[in-house]
Amino acid sequence: MRMVQQELDDVVGLNDNVEESHMPKLHYLDAVIKETFRLHPPVPLLIPRQPSQSSILGGYTIPKGSRIILNVWSNYKDPQVWGESIGRRLCPGLPLAERMVMYLLASFLHSFEADAGGEKP
Repeated sequence: MRMVQQELDDVVGLNDNVEESHMPKLHYLDAVIKETFRLHPPVPLLIPRQPSQSSILGGYTIPKGSRIILNVWSNYKDPQVWGESIGRRLCPGLPLAERMVMYLLASFLHSFEADAGGEKP
């Protein structure tokens, strides 16, 4: 947290408010947010799906009409399987959501001091 707060102090200043123009300069905060969502996705499991026909995937038979739940949490855990690219199926609202999270977190952390709380439960 201290590095994020230091970056905010350097970019925004101690007595100014966080503004949209500051966002592209907050590289460390951007990295912290992306890493947090990579390790802890907001929705770890997607809505259940049912295949319209039987198919074989990775050597496993998936019968028509069976219930499939995708584990989003594992998406970025194995780069050999998932890679780094999101591709053309990127959620259209993702860029707006990322900017809003970054702006809200930057404003919050710039206004308050936060720490992990040490040994407290």
